[in-house]
Amino acid sequence: MARSILLFVLLPAFIYAQSTLPKDPQCVCTVNVSPANDCVRTCDSGVSDTSVKNSEIIALQTQMQELQRELTTMTTGFGSPARMKQCSKRGMNDGKENGEIMACDFVKQRDDTVLHVAWNGDLRLIHTGSRSASCRRWFFTLNGSECSDPYTIDTQLNNNQPSMNIHRPSYVEGFCRGLSAGNVHVVWNVGDCVNQNPSYNVGDSYTGWISTVRIFVEEVNVKDATENIV
Repeated sequence: MARSILLFVLLPAFIYAQSTLPKDPQCVCTVNVSPANDCVRTCDSGVSDTSVKNSEIIALQTQMQELQRELTTMTTGFGSPARMKQCSKRGMNDGKENGEIMACDFVKQRDDTVLHVAWNGDLRLIHTGSRSASCRRWFFTLNGSECSDPYTIDTQLNNNQPSMNIHRPSYVEGFCRGLSAGNVHVVWNVGDCVNQNPSYNVGDSYTGWISTVRIFVEEVNVKDATENIV
């Protein structure tokens, strides 16, 4: 939404800047006058001795270039396969308690962008064993490591009811900085909870339930990826 608002603000300014530049390509500066960046323009149409402010033209051209960069930044990647990708798997039924659930390979175009990753699917954890509860954690790895800038992208389930067998729809997402351009191997995993309580069991975890699961990957310009870290 914020990018759309900026687009509508910048586009009229860009059009106005274009309209204020001289349009006659046959006019040339022939005599320099004071101040230093001004000159006398002579046109093939017969009009001569017209004062032209070169400094104003240069300023407008600079403004146009800046506006063009902003517009390009906001519009680059909308609907482009190189900037956004979805990996889907239909009918997933994965009962593992540790390891890789699903992977999605993505080609990052630039070093100065961030990666936005998201998971959508079904998760379940049943408490098993004689201990007080069971706990499992689902998390993203990027090229084999969890995100550290700003934080890991994950979720955890804890259950102390052996009879509770509820498959919950889930959506987990986050931004990750510091990834170089090139291939990024995005993986959704399951494993031990953070600081796994020794009194907890592994439990019986499940990912998917005869349903479609998805990983979304998007490359986002740094200017558009702001976060308040507390």
